[in-house]
Amino acid sequence: MFIMRLPCSESALLKIAKTEAAQAGKTLSDLVNDSLRSLLAKDNRQSPTTLTLTTFGPSESSGTPPGIDFSNNKQVRALLGDCLYL
Repeated sequence: MFIMRLPCSESALLKIAKTEAAQAGKTLSDLVNDSLRSLLAKDNRQSPTTLTLTTFGPSESSGTPPGIDFSNNKQVRALLGDCLYL
């Protein structure tokens, strides 16, 4: 048996839980256990969000100056110099 004490500030939540348990014909422990099982069984991961970046400049431009390859970290660091950009 596991016993857990709730802080005094949670007394309103405890009253609601006791009422819910009584209405469902369950003990408070069963209500808490069932609720926890339900919560843990859900897949709460969010699906990846597609990010759209807006670039500014002439519409025929790709948004990056000519000759800059952002997939080349060494070149980007050389262009930025010793500055730290966050």
